[in-house]
Amino acid sequence: MNDFSALGEKLKNTRNKMGLGLSEVSSMTGVSKTMLSQIERSESMLSLATVWKMANGLRIKFETLLAYTDKLYDVKSIDNMVPLTDNDDHILRF
Repeated sequence: MNDFSALGEKLKNTRNKMGLGLSEVSSMTGVSKTMLSQIERSESMLSLATVWKMANGLRIKFETLLAYTDKLYDVKSIDNMVPLTDNDDHILRF
């Protein structure tokens, strides 16, 4: 699964594993249902910005849609994480 067209298959598999329909994914990601359907059928070339929107909306790793992996998430120790801060050392949250 190294070619870009495999992304559509990854999206469909991920969506099905999460038990989501195209309408739900569209609402979560801001990507139209038509575009999602075209992506899943490898009928549309998409930008990395669109892949980013889909990953963020589905709350999965960006790489999940680009790489061959069945994992939807990684478990990490909080001890190894560094908080994202602004210039005033305030912790940012999203």
